[in-house]
Amino acid sequence: MTLKQQLLWINRSEALTLSESQLEQRVESTIAHTFAWMGGVMLIAFGIAYAGGTGMIDLPVSSSLYWISWIAGLGIIFLMNMKRQSMSYATLAGLLLLFGVLEWYGLTGVFRAYNFGSIYNVFMSSTILFGVLALVGYHTKIDVARVWPVLFWSMIALIISLLINAFVLQSSWLDMMLSVIGIVIFSGFIIYDMNILRQQALWWDSRIEILMALGLFINFVNIFLFLLRLVGNQD
Repeated sequence: MTLKQQLLWINRSEALTLSESQLEQRVESTIAHTFAWMGGVMLIAFGIAYAGGTGMIDLPVSSSLYWISWIAGLGIIFLMNMKRQSMSYATLAGLLLLFGVLEWYGLTGVFRAYNFGSIYNVFMSSTILFGVLALVGYHTKIDVARVWPVLFWSMIALIISLLINAFVLQSSWLDMMLSVIGIVIFSGFIIYDMNILRQQALWWDSRIEILMALGLFINFVNIFLFLLRLVGNQD
């Protein structure tokens, strides 16, 4: 289905006045704004984490604060997705930036545990991988909606397996295997999100930029963390 055919389902009068190239420009503008928001929240999260992890600023670290920030971040994810139809653009943007602030806590531990050179290399590798997967998702003609249940339940199984291994089995080889599986799963999410973003850029209003920036940021962070667990050098 072409972009013009998609828009015919939404607003026939607008579809008749815009060319395919104009619709393509609208989609590309939405995607550019999405990546701008994603870059902003990454700058907040990784910037604060770097400052805290390297001692530039004195940030408290404790297991209770970690779980508080983790639960609060999870709450923001659910809130943004459940109330996305009723929330304003500004409210969603504020929640996205707040999520980035909360995310620094888990990342601070990374900067304290791993060699900075190793973090940099993994970050750049994750960025390249993310870019390639985003391009695949943008250009693929496959109906990726069918893989959503597989990705979702695979992610749930992965989380359960990570918790069991962390608190019960404590197996290093299983940890490596789960890290590889995690990279595969969140790579699939990147392809899925980019494809859905391209398809729904005309169906949604500008709020889709914030919601997709959140999803893509989460996907990137997970690939970064799993890749770091695989090849990162600890101090």
